[in-house]
Amino acid sequence: MMIIENIEIPPASLQCFISFRIFVLVPVSNWIFAPLAKKITDLKHDIMMLQRIGFGTFVSVLAMIVATFIEIKRLKESKDNGLVDFPNATIPTSIFWLLQPCILNGISEIFSTRSSTSNNEAYEIWGKTRHLLH
Repeated sequence: MMIIENIEIPPASLQCFISFRIFVLVPVSNWIFAPLAKKITDLKHDIMMLQRIGFGTFVSVLAMIVATFIEIKRLKESKDNGLVDFPNATIPTSIFWLLQPCILNGISEIFSTRSSTSNNEAYEIWGKTRHLLH
């Protein structure tokens, strides 16, 4: 997987983006999505837990559809470059193609699982994890 012509990144290394995407997207969901949802639904309170889980499930299905089309594109590129029979070969594709379903999965995870934990707990867990890694 390539990001720039001279830098190669293995697709399996995208796992390092899991914590980062959640850490970034939780505040975005609170500052952008929550006020927008209140405006759209005309509710004075936040959206219900079941609505959050439903939206998270919808985004998860959307992520799988996007991932399917990206894999079709990658398979086509590997066929065009004659790399299908070489499992260790690098497919000349930008890593940004693989980041799209990862970001959508992060959004779905925030809405599906975050409904059971509060923001303070999420940041507390992140802080403890970061402290253990240092």
